Amino acid sequence: MPEHVTLPEAVAAVGTGRTALGILELEPPAADDVVLVPSAAGGLGWLLVQAARAAGATVIAAAHGADRMAWLAELEPDAIADYGEPGWAGAHAGAGVTLVYDGVGGAVGRQALELLRPGGRLVMFGHSSGEPTPFDSGDVVARGITAGWSLGPRMAQLPGGIPGLAARSLTKVAAREWRPLVTTYPLAEAARAHADLEGRRAAGKVVLVTDG
Repeated sequence: MPEHVTLPEAVAAVGTGRTALGILELEPPAADDVVLVPSAAGGLGWLLVQAARAAGATVIAAAHGADRMAWLAELEPDAIADYGEPGWAGAHAGAGVTLVYDGVGGAVGRQALELLRPGGRLVMFGHSSGEPTPFDSGDVVARGITAGWSLGPRMAQLPGGIPGLAARSLTKVAAREWRPLVTTYPLAEAARAHADLEGRRAAGKVVLVTDG
């Protein structure tokens, strides 16, 4: 492993990175896409924003809270949105969103779905809000969109399977194509790490480290 890649970054590449790469290989962004990432300050969303920008897409990075807004500015997306603010979706109604990478679900995921223009794609990979994005076949037909879950068997069927995704993700980090967002905690402070995760105070991938 190259010296410039830290062990926590490697952990993020092998874990979070392989999932992000699988999502991207199943539904890649294109230069003419307008991409909305509602969970952009999470470990997965952070990488999805970088990949969409590298593809030349217009990117709207969304998260909740002033600290996360500051983190997102580092990625230099085309727009930043706080989905905890009333009217956030309306402010981007004219953006012509074509692709949503949805890891939040719930009401936020639904608002993101409603921003999709006809022919848009909703790619779901989680629901940190506690519930999946609500929609039915009527939404798909009436809005002319496609929607699907990107994890599970579909990802395992990609070339090389899950191990292949992990290896390719680590290569991207080593080549500096991706910069993971990682928060580290000493192993002795694992309880604090869990509390910060639950309290939404941790950024990106949380990694426990030892002195040995």
